[in-house]
Formats: sequence, structure tokens, C-alpha cells
Amino acid sequence: MMLNIELPEEEITVLQAKADAKGMSAEEHAGQLLSQSLAASATRMPLAQRIRNIWAEMPDDVRAKLHPDGASEHDHYIYGVPNRRR
Repeated sequence: MMLNIELPEEEITVLQAKADAKGMSAEEHAGQLLSQSLAASATRMPLAQRIRNIWAEMPDDVRAKLHPDGASEHDHYIYGVPNRRR
């Protein structure tokens, strides 16, 4: 497949310099970067799933120390601002 991409001259210069450093053509280097980006996005886990995994791996004693209103009062626990409920 042939793909033509319009890039500003500054980006072409940067791409060519990076390709030269790797001993590749700018086209080969751009293709490699695109392939890596597409592969990474295909395997990226949704944020909600990553959070569920972290929560599941958290030891019970650590989870017990978390504040039950931590989400709604995070400014209080992080920055020390007064509680909104009090």
C-alpha cells in the first residue's frame, strides 16, 4: 500500500535526522514509527480495566486504609483543603 503524508519542513528535517542516525531512509523510519504506534494502540488496555486490575491486586490491608470518601474528598486528602461535607 502506498501512503502519502504531508509534513511541515521542520518535521521532515527531524524525521530525516532520526532516520539517518538509524541508518534508514526517512520513509522506512516513518513506516516503522507508524507500525509501532498502531501495534501499541491495538494492545492498550482501557483505563477502567487498568484501574480494576490495580484495585484487584491491592492487598486487603492497604485497601482497608483508604478513605471511603476519597473520591469525593480527594482535594482534602491531597491538598488539605477543608472537607466539603463539614
